Amino acid sequence: MVLWATSLAAQATSAPEDEARTLPVGVVRLSVADSNAQYSELFGGGGHNTPIIRNLNTDSLGVRQLPVLAPAQTAIQSLTGNSSFQLSLGQVAAEAQIHAQRFPVSVDVGVTKWLTLRAMVPIVHTRTDVFVNVNPSRFSGNVSVNPAVATPAALMADRAVYSQFIRAASTLTQALATCRSNPAAANCGTINADSSSIRSLINQGTTFATALAQLYGGPNGPGAQVVPVAGTTAQNTINSKDAALTSQINSIYGVLGLPALTTLNPAAAPAHAAVNDLEELITNSAFGYRYDTLQTVTRTGIGDAEVSATVRLFDTFASDTLRFAPHGLNYRTAVTGLFRLGTGKPADPFSLTDPGTGTGENAIEVHSASDFMYGKHLWASVIFRGTYQLSDHQTMRIPTTADEALTPIVNTTTVGRQLGSAISLEIDPRYVFNDYISASTSYVIRHQASDHYTGTLNLDSAQTGFAPVHLDAATLGANTGYTSQTWGFGLTLSTVNAASRGKISWPVDISYLHSETFSSTGGLIPHQKSDAILIRLYVRLFGTVVQGQRGNW
Repeated sequence: MVLWATSLAAQATSAPEDEARTLPVGVVRLSVADSNAQYSELFGGGGHNTPIIRNLNTDSLGVRQLPVLAPAQTAIQSLTGNSSFQLSLGQVAAEAQIHAQRFPVSVDVGVTKWLTLRAMVPIVHTRTDVFVNVNPSRFSGNVSVNPAVATPAALMADRAVYSQFIRAASTLTQALATCRSNPAAANCGTINADSSSIRSLINQGTTFATALAQLYGGPNGPGAQVVPVAGTTAQNTINSKDAALTSQINSIYGVLGLPALTTLNPAAAPAHAAVNDLEELITNSAFGYRYDTLQTVTRTGIGDAEVSATVRLFDTFASDTLRFAPHGLNYRTAVTGLFRLGTGKPADPFSLTDPGTGTGENAIEVHSASDFMYGKHLWASVIFRGTYQLSDHQTMRIPTTADEALTPIVNTTTVGRQLGSAISLEIDPRYVFNDYISASTSYVIRHQASDHYTGTLNLDSAQTGFAPVHLDAATLGANTGYTSQTWGFGLTLSTVNAASRGKISWPVDISYLHSETFSSTGGLIPHQKSDAILIRLYVRLFGTVVQGQRGNW
């Protein structure tokens, strides 16, 4: 996408232990986590970080970033006679920081000693803080928001300029016609002798009035989104041409004995663009964008829910007995089949920075987890994951160009979407200090293929404001494929061992997890740090407790 919008990863919070374990028969594990992630930059191509609102950060915000302003630039070039004129709203420094808080709530049920079923629903709360500085030097740029859009007085002034030149053209045309049919009439000798110059002046005045109406405003309402700032070279040149044409018309009016016209100037932008001007440009539907505010935005909703089944393939822990009195080398492997429901809300096409609460797309995931333990203290898990995304349809804005900072509302359409499939390898070494405390580290390498979008949209000149365009939804898949690396660490306090020995009644795990994406190549992904607290409570609802045997939890 042009600015950047992504959906929060729809993964369950993993615990730093027991990745390949299935629960004993009749044991239910209730889990709740509080995961907090934040980021303000994206990993970009070539290993360089980039701001979230990357295309809005520029030394000169102009037509390259906002193609919809091309008609305004063309109009100013025509009015000033300067074909090399490049409009600019000035320098823009834009930053955003996204905070995402997830509360995944899950239930695991041990159906048999080799099968565990699981369901998870995440509640997601996001907050986007946006920091924008427009024209920090106060005087960069040469255009700003057209005051005629929001101020009736400005539009009236623009209409007065237009009307004065159009009435003058009509008056002079009538004078030429009268003197042509009646050369002996008063002042017609002078008029007829200068008829070619007067016809040229009529054409100049009409062309100038029409161009002014297109840029500033006229009988059909406000003109372009932006106009020159008062006091800039462009506005001074336009005012000078206005005054020169008015003076020439008054010369003919003097011959005809008509009252002189007063020089009227179109309503220029009163000052260089500031934050409120950019906000107006972004949010006011009259300018063609209609995005949400650049202020802080918070959203709360359901993320992507999951249902899964874990099947234990083999286990040398002898039904968990060796888990609490380990010796030698032990290992076990389980395979999980998972269906992810697209219950989350993807990024909002009417927001510049909304991360969404989930992908909103169904997916199938299979992962294989193997636990290896040597002696009493050394433990490691190796996990392979493969995710296949199912296709759907979404309402999105298709960017006009790759450099575009804001995509117009008319570019919104329904497109076919299939997020990229992903594979990952996770390695989690652990050290078990005693029956209650363990520490872990984690390394994950993940490769995700590019997203695939289908659909086209054809817009005519009236819709775009500058030229017909053909939009291909495939461009939405740019910068979505990547290979990332994440590291983390965790600490767990567990009473499951004590509960298995009958020392306490409520077995529980409490884990702290920290993770950070430290490397990425390919597309744009968040440079994210995350901290989470995970609490898991074990309750036996059915099944037989074997007295004196460990592992009943």
